[in-house]
Amino acid sequence: MRVFRSLTVLLVALPLLGAAPNDAPAPPAGPVEAYVRAVALMRALPEPAYVEYTTSYQSDGNMHFGVSRVRERYAFFYVQIGGKDDAPRAFPTRVRTSDDRRAISLNGKPAIVRTPLFDATWNGVYDWLRYGIEGAPLADPASSPVPSAAPAAQPAPSASLPPVIGGVQAFSSRYYTIADAGTRACRDGAPGRRLSLAAKADPDAHPLTEVVLDPASRICLVHFRLGRKGAASFTGDFELAFGTVGEYWLVRDGTADFAARMLGIRGGHAHVAFRYGEVTFPAAIPPAEFDP
Repeated sequence: MRVFRSLTVLLVALPLLGAAPNDAPAPPAGPVEAYVRAVALMRALPEPAYVEYTTSYQSDGNMHFGVSRVRERYAFFYVQIGGKDDAPRAFPTRVRTSDDRRAISLNGKPAIVRTPLFDATWNGVYDWLRYGIEGAPLADPASSPVPSAAPAAQPAPSASLPPVIGGVQAFSSRYYTIADAGTRACRDGAPGRRLSLAAKADPDAHPLTEVVLDPASRICLVHFRLGRKGAASFTGDFELAFGTVGEYWLVRDGTADFAARMLGIRGGHAHVAFRYGEVTFPAAIPPAEFDP
């Protein structure tokens, strides 16, 4: 009888012992899966309908970065070789995310801008990758001329892809070789998982080179390289850092390192640091702020 009872206990215990490995923590996601999950999460995070802040930047080098008014309602951001330009700049900025509109105060008057430099939302990140520092072209090309003395940092994009689709393709994992690259802290000090990205083809259309994921699988740092080819060529390495602002996950600051070449000869370089401060979330902004 004792032998029978012992055998019964053993038979009952064996399934329990066999179940133990299934309760072990799941292994961490591979780099591609982690990246795909992070991009999906970023797209799903809520964004404010309206946001106001002060965009400030300061550069160090021999390239000039400026904002110039065109006509009455528009302004554009330009890059120009020559002259030291280390004076800090600050622009009150308003953003309406529903249609990706941005407006700044330039010399005390409102001006509509397209450059993503003035956009701290996820929409702005898409525009960085799709259009570069100039941003999407305005509906009326005559309203945004680029003077010959200020060569553009990024060429006008092809009209073959709508901006959202172009932005999605710039992030799509299918166009990159993605690998783990160790760890790197987020701006707030949280430990981050660093992923390297290398475009399989056409790096101009797929400019991402690195992302860092925070413990919640959100992207806390994104690095990308933009450029312009030709007799007057530019390359720029950009990094954007995210953080919590109120109940939103927004870009808090960023950096850009520019290098310019004229006929293959290095003609200028600069480091630019920019940040978004004094952030508020108004219930509404008058439509006239964003309309031509």
